[in-house]
Amino acid sequence: MMNGDGMDDLADVMGDDFGFGYDDDIGDPNVRPKRPLPPKVVDGSLTHDEAVVVFPEQQQFLELLKVQVVAVSSPNQANPFENFALDSFNREYKCEHDPKTATQMRLDGLVSGTMYAARLVVANPSGSAVSPASRVFVTLPKSPSAPEVVDAQTDSINFKFPAQEQLLTKLVIQVVLEEFGFEGDESQVISFEVNKPPKATTYKCEGLACGTAYRARLVVTNETGSAVGQVSSQALTVPNASDLKEDITKRSSNTVGFSFSEHQQFLTRLVLEYSGKKNRQTKTLNIDKPREATFVLVDGLDASETYSFKLIATNKSGSTTGTTIKITTVEAMPELNDMSGWMSEVPQNSGKKTLGRRLSMRKQKPKRFFFVVDGKLLTWFDEPHGEEVGFVHLGKVKDIVHDPPSSLFELHIKGQPTVMYNVESPNPNVSADDLCDKWVNVLREATSKKHSSMSTSSTNSVSILPSPKPSEPVAVEKQPIPLEEVEDDMEDDEFGF
Repeated sequence: MMNGDGMDDLADVMGDDFGFGYDDDIGDPNVRPKRPLPPKVVDGSLTHDEAVVVFPEQQQFLELLKVQVVAVSSPNQANPFENFALDSFNREYKCEHDPKTATQMRLDGLVSGTMYAARLVVANPSGSAVSPASRVFVTLPKSPSAPEVVDAQTDSINFKFPAQEQLLTKLVIQVVLEEFGFEGDESQVISFEVNKPPKATTYKCEGLACGTAYRARLVVTNETGSAVGQVSSQALTVPNASDLKEDITKRSSNTVGFSFSEHQQFLTRLVLEYSGKKNRQTKTLNIDKPREATFVLVDGLDASETYSFKLIATNKSGSTTGTTIKITTVEAMPELNDMSGWMSEVPQNSGKKTLGRRLSMRKQKPKRFFFVVDGKLLTWFDEPHGEEVGFVHLGKVKDIVHDPPSSLFELHIKGQPTVMYNVESPNPNVSADDLCDKWVNVLREATSKKHSSMSTSSTNSVSILPSPKPSEPVAVEKQPIPLEEVEDDMEDDEFGF
């Protein structure tokens, strides 16, 4: 048996390397390394591109220790390192410390949202050994870019975004009112879960408020955790145009007025669009302060014309049109002399019995004229400022019969049949009944006045004179024409009651 001194003498012969590999603390270099245990990922160390793995000290002679990672498609994939080759997903990391005593390594440059498996590879001059594959781990998903608006409606916005192309269990798009933002009250955030999260590229967020500014972002999740995406620029829903309601007090022969609800939306323009039935040229009227405005007055219209009106609300996402409302302007009815306006003569004896069986109506069209009272003279014209059709001196009026409320009154003229008139009120703010009361009062006042110079006329009966034609000489003295003859000369069309 060789004692300690003999070993020292042998060392002198064999050199400094004599006995290397035989130290129980460092292992034998002439023995192939034992197969190591698989590495484990440290809890909480995973990020979207990094992981930290740990493993036991090897306690054997090693010249090399490295970690290899491979991307896998399934946690149960058999032999994931078969045909292992380095690429953008599959990587390996060499231990920069003493391989015999190293216990952990940081793995960087991993791909976000990817499932990996890892293994240890050890080697010495006698050979190498690899560990079994570790349990799979998944890197955190990468923070998505901001979604962009494709189009919008009054209650929805359609967003687009790149396909995530990473392992995800959930993809959510969140929207919030711009005034609150994502840093404010979380209860204001609206979340929509997107189907097929790795491949989805569009999503339509519905149930939003019209004409409202939102911000949006994506939130991606996998089994390791979540990542919040970048916030979008302003996303607007299309505004909703209010419906018009006519302010009847503003209607006249050339004006109409409308009230409407405050929009209180993001608007770049609010206009009133209108066109006439006769003149179909469309016109627009810009409304100042579109968010707060509640009234618009339109002037320069034609009398007795039917117009179509509608509001159009616009922002950068689009426009909407309110309900169309049709209004007919008031018939031209200038205030002339003591009193003026439209009236129709109601036909008398419009029906008679035939053969004792039924009532057959001989219908007549009312004679409609524009009447003007001037002193004690009642004159009628085909149009305001138009051709004179006839006149009557009110001094010959025996009685005026009116039973209010009614738009009808009877004019009893001495020596003439009773004539019934129907008063018309083109103004929606004045009822025909009220206007008839005014007519009756004016006519009664005129009949009670002392005779004007007109009463000195040589006529002994009611004077009714059609306007002379330009080719006829103007008579020096107006001759009376009985009402019956005037009525016979008028057009005898049918009129339905």
